[in-house]
Amino acid sequence: MKSIAIIPARAGSKRLPRKNILNFKGKPIIGWTIESAIRTGMFDKIIVSTEDIEISNIAKKFGADVSCREEKLATDTASVNQVCLDVLQKEKCMGRSYEVLCCLYATSPLRDYTDIVNTMELVISNKCKQAMAVTNFDLPAFQAMFYSADGSLTPMRPDLLQLNSNEVEEIVVDNGSTYVTRVKDFILSGSLVSDGMLGYQMPKVRSIDIDTKEDFILAEYYSDATYQ
Repeated sequence: MKSIAIIPARAGSKRLPRKNILNFKGKPIIGWTIESAIRTGMFDKIIVSTEDIEISNIAKKFGADVSCREEKLATDTASVNQVCLDVLQKEKCMGRSYEVLCCLYATSPLRDYTDIVNTMELVISNKCKQAMAVTNFDLPAFQAMFYSADGSLTPMRPDLLQLNSNEVEEIVVDNGSTYVTRVKDFILSGSLVSDGMLGYQMPKVRSIDIDTKEDFILAEYYSDATYQ
């Protein structure tokens, strides 16, 4: 199957400025994702989508191709789905088509290449049309609450609130790192997430999606145990 990896990497980031290219353990954060994608040996094309010249130059240095993103797709309101569709359309215009798309977030430097392989295999082996990497919640998710209009707390699942953790089925969460889909299904739905998708469970120590300074510090802490 012809496969493409798309790595969205816009310049704008309010909570952690220039997060995609911050130095992490000796190389830009995005460099870790590009190198892991290359190491899988599974992709016919690895493309970084960006509107930023510096990110573009770094991506090329680490071995990725670059798709120049329009400014309207580099705003806070633009979605990753739109970015991936844009790249696929440009590739189609150049006579290149793919059966499988893997979207890799640049801000997950601790993701190992085997995590990408294992998520890809769920789709390539025809077990599902779409898959994503998941991990465990930090706190018991079934105890989650939301604020009501009057400021009081309301349990999201009152039927589960009084149960012990071992009495509730395992609950996992999208870890913001790796998404795989059959291209034709993605184009039809316009989404990387759908009913019937499967999850590849990544260890929590490799599931840090760096979006804040606190995330960066935590990733550095976990990295010594992950890469040695």
